[in-house]
Amino acid sequence: MSPRQLTTRAALLACLGAVALPATAMATTRYNFEFGPIKSHGYTVEGVLTPETATKYNLGFVFDKESGSQTQTYFFGYSEPVTLTASKSLSSASVNTSLGAAGSVSIKFTATSSTKEVQFGGAAGNDLFGCKVPKWKERSGTTTGSFSLVTGTAFGTVTGHNVTGRLVKEGGTPSCKSQNIFQLQLNGPPMSGADTFGSDSLLAYHSGKSTGATATYTDGYGDGPEPNITLEGSIDQLKPSSMFSYKTSLSSAKLHVSGAFMTGTTTFTQSSQCVKGYEFGSIAGSITAHFFVGGALTYPSANPNAFPAPYSGDANPFGSLSENYPSCTSGFSA
Repeated sequence: MSPRQLTTRAALLACLGAVALPATAMATTRYNFEFGPIKSHGYTVEGVLTPETATKYNLGFVFDKESGSQTQTYFFGYSEPVTLTASKSLSSASVNTSLGAAGSVSIKFTATSSTKEVQFGGAAGNDLFGCKVPKWKERSGTTTGSFSLVTGTAFGTVTGHNVTGRLVKEGGTPSCKSQNIFQLQLNGPPMSGADTFGSDSLLAYHSGKSTGATATYTDGYGDGPEPNITLEGSIDQLKPSSMFSYKTSLSSAKLHVSGAFMTGTTTFTQSSQCVKGYEFGSIAGSITAHFFVGGALTYPSANPNAFPAPYSGDANPFGSLSENYPSCTSGFSA
């Protein structure tokens, strides 16, 4: 997922209510800053800062590689908020922070282009779940300074010097149409890391004109390549729309993906209900995701830490098929 896709998803999450921002924060000018790209092991690497509060920002590094209709992405996130200094005219910005043993960022940005409006999510501003993202303002330019990130055995130590940059000013809250969202979830193997409970998963979804499948890999929380760095990976496929089909009664579904990073076919058959709109069921077939970091993962996978857990008597491996994110508070096991 590119930084531009990342900022679009952040805006959509706010629209969908997954991220609740204080009114004071929403009224404050909010910026996104991206620097890069550089290349590492065939991946495009960019740094990105997105707002956490009115004054603090989340810092992360996106490693992105495409092959046909599939994209493999890794996000190394720094656990502590950092300070971004940016001018209202978008003419300049700076960030200077130590990541401890994980590296450092010391960059000053100078705009070289005029301000332009950008429409996230395509020309119409439509992205996942029928949301329309408002136009934001941006300026691109150059940077002086450098950054370094220690990723351990994943990509080694990655460094960049005097890279290009982009400073963006957010333009308001996205508007989202009310429409059905169907999701098929396949639980995978346990997450890596000693302090983790749960499983990686594969999620297929359909809403309006949007269809996709995402397999995830998580290297724990605080158990990443360095103590203050978390690592999350994903493999995405967004077409063709026919790859995910389902009965609106939630009695059955089928997912087929094919590409260099992820391949396989699974079918879902409903066996029990958690709540109306959330069905557990058995899975035939499997999908394998080939992660550059983490190796090959198979979905579904028999996993005692899977969340949510199946009802007593349900098949294991299992999956769930849901509509519109209903609350499912029963059927879990410790």
